[in-house]
Amino acid sequence: MTCRQAVIGAGFLCAMLLAAGRASGLPMYYLTDLGDLPGDGDYSLGHGINQVGNVVGESNSAAPMQRGFLWTPLGGLQNLGMLPGDVRSVAAAINNLNQIAGTSFAAGGASEDHAFVWSPGSGFVSLGLLPGATFGDSLAWGINNLGQVVGTSGLGAVPGSHAFLWSPSTGMMDLGAPQDPFNVNFSLARDINDAGQVVGLGFTDNPQYSALLWTAPGRFINLGVLPGFTTASDALAINQLGHVVGMSGTGITPTDITRAFIWTPNTGMINLGTLPNGSLRSVAYDINDFDVVVGDSTSVAFAWTKQEGMVDLNTRIVGNSGLRLKLTSATAINDFGQIAGTGVTAAGNPHAFLLTPVPEPSPVVLATTGLMVFARTVCRRRAITAG
Repeated sequence: MTCRQAVIGAGFLCAMLLAAGRASGLPMYYLTDLGDLPGDGDYSLGHGINQVGNVVGESNSAAPMQRGFLWTPLGGLQNLGMLPGDVRSVAAAINNLNQIAGTSFAAGGASEDHAFVWSPGSGFVSLGLLPGATFGDSLAWGINNLGQVVGTSGLGAVPGSHAFLWSPSTGMMDLGAPQDPFNVNFSLARDINDAGQVVGLGFTDNPQYSALLWTAPGRFINLGVLPGFTTASDALAINQLGHVVGMSGTGITPTDITRAFIWTPNTGMINLGTLPNGSLRSVAYDINDFDVVVGDSTSVAFAWTKQEGMVDLNTRIVGNSGLRLKLTSATAINDFGQIAGTGVTAAGNPHAFLLTPVPEPSPVVLATTGLMVFARTVCRRRAITAG
């Protein structure tokens, strides 16, 4: 059996099994409060999830600064630590091989922040800076199943920062930035799929910031803005089909009026609206391969489907799922419909959470997905080596 046949076969079986549980739309969910690392504070934020339900984010620990964490169903919260000499870290994204991308932060002053990739068994690798930059910060936001990482890096003596694509074989490559009349020279990459498509944003002046889709270094598509929300847009995630989600609005800060969007090559940018709670702001943070979108609408976590529209996830939690949180933001979703994000405890403290659909994914589906991910990753790595 060829690589392609293995991937297609496993993918077909997995799709059949998954689709069987998606016919009725959004399910009910079990809620798991992921807690926080031991030590000072009572604080954690959930940022990313992979296909087996492992979650990454940040939490307070024994020091008063946050640490990136990995949560697994069997191991609970694991403190990832940080790069030597740094004071805090954030784990932003995780792939299906449990490789984690994030940023390790310095104490300040002349010190620099460092994008990293963390792997089980080998720990942290600092990704450095773009070629030619001898000083500056780098931050990582996304990682795919080939271990390719995206983020942004300072340019050293040249003002501005550019989106980057890092891989173990090539190091950090400059994805480029839009030309603008003010020479702001800024772009940022937030996510990457297994086909190497990258999304993020860049400064374009009119609108001030634009959501971008890179198809290769220096080659990007400006995704535009929503009608009526013409000042800025930001692309936050992309699925394996090349469908993009993010926000468009009066700006990109938490105080701006924004609307979540989904973009596809066939439809362009579609306004997902807000929850019917008087919301002035919505943001879409992630999308799975079934085009289920998650985000928040004025600090209320939502999931969106074409069939049901935007649904408040607080209304979909089964009553016997343990400690209740007010779910404020849904930041990541996998193809089984498991959702990671952040809620608030009764004491007002943020805690990372995991939502798991009822009924839970079967061992057969989990095993099949593992086979598909492994086969696809091996095939793509062979293709890259051969090329």
